[in-house]
Amino acid sequence: MKIIMKYIVCIVLLVLIMPNKLFSQRDFTMQITVDKPVEAGSLVLFPGVKDTDSYWFMSKKVRVALNDDGTPKFSLIKWAYNQDDGKDEGLGGAVFHCVFGYGPTPEEIKDAEKALKRINGKGKIVGPVIFKSGTVTVSIPKLADPEKKQVVAVAPAPTIQGANIAVNLQLDKRSATFLWETFDTPNPQVTFNFNMELAGYNSPLEAKITINREQIHNHQRMQAGVATPWLSAEIGSFMDEMIDNGAIEIEKIGENFEMQDAIDRAIEHATNEFFTPLGSSDGPNLNQLAGLNGQEPSFMDRASGLLNNSRQEVRTENNNIRAENRRERDRADRQNERIRAENRRERERVDRVNESNRARIERENAANSEEDNEDTEDVASSEDESADESSGRRITPTQAGVTPDNVSREVYTPIEAEQREEVTANTREEEEVPSLAIVASFVQRTVKVMGKKVISFKETLPTVVPMPIGDNLGYSRKDCPSCFMEINLDDPVYKQRQLLATIDGFNADNFSQFINYASLQLKKEHESGEFTYDEVRVTRKNFNEEGNLFTLLYGWKGDHDRSKWLDFEYKVGWSFFGGHEFETEWMPSNKNTINLSAPLQRKILTIEAERDLLEEANVRSVDVRVSYNLGGGNDLSKQFNINTSKETLTGQVEIMLPKNKQEYEYEITWRLWGGDEVKSGKKTTSSEVLHVDELPN
Repeated sequence: MKIIMKYIVCIVLLVLIMPNKLFSQRDFTMQITVDKPVEAGSLVLFPGVKDTDSYWFMSKKVRVALNDDGTPKFSLIKWAYNQDDGKDEGLGGAVFHCVFGYGPTPEEIKDAEKALKRINGKGKIVGPVIFKSGTVTVSIPKLADPEKKQVVAVAPAPTIQGANIAVNLQLDKRSATFLWETFDTPNPQVTFNFNMELAGYNSPLEAKITINREQIHNHQRMQAGVATPWLSAEIGSFMDEMIDNGAIEIEKIGENFEMQDAIDRAIEHATNEFFTPLGSSDGPNLNQLAGLNGQEPSFMDRASGLLNNSRQEVRTENNNIRAENRRERDRADRQNERIRAENRRERERVDRVNESNRARIERENAANSEEDNEDTEDVASSEDESADESSGRRITPTQAGVTPDNVSREVYTPIEAEQREEVTANTREEEEVPSLAIVASFVQRTVKVMGKKVISFKETLPTVVPMPIGDNLGYSRKDCPSCFMEINLDDPVYKQRQLLATIDGFNADNFSQFINYASLQLKKEHESGEFTYDEVRVTRKNFNEEGNLFTLLYGWKGDHDRSKWLDFEYKVGWSFFGGHEFETEWMPSNKNTINLSAPLQRKILTIEAERDLLEEANVRSVDVRVSYNLGGGNDLSKQFNINTSKETLTGQVEIMLPKNKQEYEYEITWRLWGGDEVKSGKKTTSSEVLHVDELPN
C-alpha cells in the first residue's frame, strides 16, 4: 500500500503543478497494454508495456463523496415560493446537488492485490490508470416518458480516479416531485455516466524481417525500371512477389505474431529501402524522367489500366456472386417446396389417425355402457390388442387418453406433426467497385546498398479505447433523511434578489477594438432607510469568462412592502479607446435583468470597385482611409487598399459610431501607373457602401 500511495501522491502533485504540460495534452498516452485487461476483484488491471508484472488499476464504480460524518454529499431540496397570481400553485421546483466521482476504496485495492497474486505471482499494483479525456452526463427520467432518460447535465470528467465533480440541477415542479418519489425506491432514478477515453498501447507485434537487397536489385523489374516512376499499387504487387520468392523473409519470434501485420511492416520497410517519392533528392530528377514520355506508358495510362483491371476483377467476381446467389435461392425454393409438401402429407396422416382414435373411443364408450360389470383388466387387455390401421402401430387406451377411470368420457390426444423450418438461402454480398486508382508515384533510389538487412522488432502501437463507467445514485431517502428538505422561500428575512446584466450587441472583438471597460452600479434604498450598493466591472477578460452574464445582488433590510422591495436604481459608465468616457444618470427599474446598451453601434462599410473603370483610368492601386469619432477625443481611422492586379477588388471595414450620429469621413487616393496620384479630399457620408472606381475630374 505504501508504494501505491507514493504513486498516487506523485500523480496528484503532477496534476497540480503541471496541468498544461502533462495531463491536459490531447496526445497523453499511458505506458500500459490496453488489450490485455485482468479482472482482479472489483478492479480492472492493465499490465505495463515494458514491465509486464506492474499493473495499473481502474475502477468502474461511481461513488458519491462523503462528508466527515459519513453522510453522502448530495441533497435534494424542494422549494416553493408563495405568489398570489390567481393560481392554486405558487412558484416552485427543486435543486439537486451531488458531489461524485469514480475510484476504488483501499479495501478494494487490497482485495485486487490478493486476486492478482493468484493470477501472476510476480504481479504488483503500482497505481491508478489516468484517462486521456472524458465527459460525464447526469440523467433523470423523462417526465413525458419515464421509461426513457433525459440528460440534464454534461461536464468534463476528472481523468484521475478518486477526483470528484459537483453538479447542481435546477428542476421544475413536476420533475422535482417525480424525482422525490423515486428516492423511496432502492435505486433512485439519477444516473451518472462517465464516457472516458483510455490511451495506451496494443500488445507488441514480434517478428524478424530479412531483406536480401542484392536479390531484389537484380530482379528483372528493378533492372528495367531504374529511372521509371512506379505507382504505389505496382510497388505493392512487386513486394508481395518478393515475399513469395524469398527475397523478403518473415520469421515469427514472439507469441503475439500476426502474419498480416508483419507483411504490412515488411512491405513498408522494403519500400523505404528501395524507393523514394518522386522529386526527392534520393531519386532521379524530373528532367531525367521527362525523356521517358515517348518510351514508357504515362502515369495516367498505367493508373487507368490498374483501375480498369481492378474494376473488371470486381465486376467478374460480382457476376459470379449474383449467379451463385440465384442458384442458392433456387435451391432453397425447391427445398422449401419439398418441405411444405411433406408437412401437408404429415398433417393429413395425423388427421386420419386422430379421426380413427375418436371413432374407436366412441365404440369403447358404447361398449362400456352396455357391460358395466365387465372386469376393467379385460377391457385393458382388449384395448392393448387393438391396432391403428391408419398408422400401422398399436395404440393403447392410455396412449389415446383412455384410462379405467375415464372410459365413459369422450377424450382423445391428437398426434402433432413435426413441422420443419423453411430454408433461407445463404447469399454473399457484392464487393464495391473501385472508383479511384492509386496514383502516388515513386522512383528507385539512385544509391544502392547491397547485402542483407535484418530488422527485428518488438513494437507496440498506441491506441485509444472507450471506457464507459455508469451507475445510479445508490442512496434512498431511508439511507440519508437529512439529505432531503422541503422549504418555503417566502421568508423576507432570508430572501435576496439577484439581478442579471448583459451587454447588448457586443462580442469579445468589440472589446478588443473599441472598449476599455464598462461599469454597472446598483443602488437600493430600503424601507428602513439603509442603502445597498453593488458594482460590476466588465473588461475584455471577464467578458469572455462570464459569458456576457453578470450578477448583482441585494437582500432584505426591513423591506416589509415586498412590491417596493423590487425597485432599485442603476447607472452605467463606459470607457472607449481614445480617452472618451461618459456615465448615465441613475435610472429606476424593477426588472431582474438589466440590458446594457452601449452608446455606440457597429457599422460595416463595404468598399467596391469596377475593374474596367480603374483600368480605363490607368489606376494601379486605391487607398481608402475612413475616419470616425466615438463622440469625443481624437479621431480614429482605418484604411483599406485595392490592388488592381488582384482578383478581388471589394472588401469591408468595420467602425463604431454613436447611435445618434451615423456620418463619417473618408478620403480616397488613386495611385496611377507612372507614379502620379489623385486624391478625392475628405468627404462626409453615412452610406454603408463606398464606390471607389470613379476618379474626380
